[in-house]
Amino acid sequence: MLKTAVALDNENPFAWYQLGIVYANKGDQARAALASAERYSLEGGQAELALRNADMAMLGLPEGSPDWIRAQDISLVARAEVERTRKRR
Repeated sequence: MLKTAVALDNENPFAWYQLGIVYANKGDQARAALASAERYSLEGGQAELALRNADMAMLGLPEGSPDWIRAQDISLVARAEVERTRKRR
């Protein structure tokens, strides 16, 4: 049900949070990390957490899979945001 919810509204951080809990409870840490990366990428000022979770997700997902590619996308965007933030300091 939550997968359908995020498919219909993929900009809902609470739905991603809930989906991450479900994945974690099932022992799927890689997809839990991906859901957390999605959540943090939607919440302003959370680029470092998005990056950390996306990188963790990529370690546990099959390389080249749709989930791995999505984690890579989040990682690239979050890394750029983290670097921009560091340059402003």
